[in-house]
Amino acid sequence: MKTANRFIRYALFTCLVMGGTFTELRAQDDNVIKLTLHPRAVPENPDAQRLLPRELELRDGNAAIELLRMPWEQTHFMDLQRKEMNDWLDMKGDDPKLVERESIFEHFKDKMRRAAYTRDADWDYPFGEQPMITILLPDVQGMRNFAGRVMSLWIRIQIAKGNLKAAEEGLLIQMACARHVSRTPFIVCHLVGNAIAEIGFEQFEDLIQHPNSENYYYALSMLPITLGDYKTTVEVDTSIVRSSMPSLGTGDLPPVEDHRWISAFNELHEYYITTITSAKEVDLDALKQQAQTAAKELPSLTGIAETEIEKMSDEEKATRWLLANFELISGKYVAATQLPTHQALQALVELQKEIEKLNEKTAFQHVGEVPQGALISHFFDIHSVRAFVSCHRFSRNAKLLQIVEAIREYASKNENSLPKSLSEIELHVPVDPFTNKPAEYELKDGVAVLRWPAIPGVKENYVRVKSYQLKMADSK
Repeated sequence: MKTANRFIRYALFTCLVMGGTFTELRAQDDNVIKLTLHPRAVPENPDAQRLLPRELELRDGNAAIELLRMPWEQTHFMDLQRKEMNDWLDMKGDDPKLVERESIFEHFKDKMRRAAYTRDADWDYPFGEQPMITILLPDVQGMRNFAGRVMSLWIRIQIAKGNLKAAEEGLLIQMACARHVSRTPFIVCHLVGNAIAEIGFEQFEDLIQHPNSENYYYALSMLPITLGDYKTTVEVDTSIVRSSMPSLGTGDLPPVEDHRWISAFNELHEYYITTITSAKEVDLDALKQQAQTAAKELPSLTGIAETEIEKMSDEEKATRWLLANFELISGKYVAATQLPTHQALQALVELQKEIEKLNEKTAFQHVGEVPQGALISHFFDIHSVRAFVSCHRFSRNAKLLQIVEAIREYASKNENSLPKSLSEIELHVPVDPFTNKPAEYELKDGVAVLRWPAIPGVKENYVRVKSYQLKMADSK
């Protein structure tokens, strides 16, 4: 039997990504980020600044080829200097140890720039040629390092040198590459794309604190809700369990007592244990006990007569029950995610309660130690609130920064002062995409705190809540 250490499975990689393998570039105490702002009016031309390329600036081609070629053009960096990456991430942009490597970062920036201004990105994964869970994704993690970390180091150097237009274009390149990474119907690719964008937003927070920074209110407003096609991604993701049982094929399910159900049962068992790196194999006898539950619920779930169910093996009963419930939950998940973001989130919170009840019934429980922060702790947890939040957090981050830029606009017209409330701002102040409520804002002694409200039923660590502590540069 294949084991987890022989395959990097799609579901496993999703689990690790969503479980928190992405470390923030800049540690923050309690997620409170202090920003010292300089007043700056919005540009007369709303299209003066962009954080993604304009459509007419794009050229035909495949950005994936450019991005995949990058590592091989700097093998010295790949073999040696990447080991120092974590040390570099703690350095300021004018640190000599960082500046002396600017030419290396410049090389990658130029390659990523070419990719950023390419219209399409086709990663050419072998969909339909092999089970989806066996498709390896080594390129995805590499893109996080280059488009995320290396690009941010180059941007940091430009900000320190006062090359703000260069830093602005660097952010555009970073966001465009994040979008390219997300252009595959794998949820893990969306998660990596969003991780790259979040690293970029950290550099953006430094950029807007520079005394000569432009105001990016309109540029932020033009960013999309998500970086990729989340609808297609969800539909592909919900097929992962069926694709993990190739014995069943892609058409109608085999008839009762067909030998293929035994094979499917074993494939399903293997799929589950290989999604968790350090879990021991699930007890097959315990899994077969699932048949006791299945026998009671299969008539209502599948419409199969009780007399037919009595003919089934334990393996068939368990597999049919799990597959039928998975497809039912999948249908509800797909429907919920098509609602407006704040409504979708609450629908998914309610769906999560159904999933928890199903998890209590299933024999698919972990045996042994589970990786810290692992997502897939039960069979049905692939349909999670966390996945939705992670893929839509991009817009939430952008809109909170848009409010920061609206505050800089206000200060430019009001003697460098912060507004007493957001209602004093003339520009449109966006509401929270996750709750459809206004941001929380409090001004005290010349310092303002800006944050999004809490989301009912959603854990804060899923959302990575940010709070901005704002003051104007000349404030005492």
